[in-house]
Amino acid sequence: MVEQQRQVIHQLRDDILLGDGAHQFKSKVTRRWHSLSTVVSDDKLNEALNIVVMHAIDKIWVQHLSEIDYIKEGINLVGVTGTSFMSGGNEPYHVFVQQAQQVFEQLLTELKAAVVDLFNNVTIDENGIDPNSELFTMTKSTSSYVVADNPFDAVDRRFIASIWKKLKLR
Repeated sequence: MVEQQRQVIHQLRDDILLGDGAHQFKSKVTRRWHSLSTVVSDDKLNEALNIVVMHAIDKIWVQHLSEIDYIKEGINLVGVTGTSFMSGGNEPYHVFVQQAQQVFEQLLTELKAAVVDLFNNVTIDENGIDPNSELFTMTKSTSSYVVADNPFDAVDRRFIASIWKKLKLR
């Protein structure tokens, strides 16, 4: 589920980096775009919009992963609260999928709002976005794309190591 969401975000990033993926956000910032277009070239405005969208994607994706982690941490309580499969409710996995989908849909809505807010408030001149802007200070912005989404990773490694050790002893 989260992998499919990551692929959607990754495709959006690729569309922006390799093409004109930010055009879908242009209609949301037309007022500021027109006010800047008298002093700033369309190329610089497009570049600024791309930077704003990439920054918003990275920031919101990191928040999304945090929310997914929060859902994972609390999913074991689903059975305790009486919504377990045995009592006629949903299985924790199905509840997780449902909540993860809701959070992802919320992410997409927040992304549009974040792009509008950032584009309307960032300093843009004839050279593009101000290099001292917060958009250039986000460190490790792509770290969210390298996060391994395997909650059992450490358990898997210990299990495999124990089996390997037993095989060596034979």
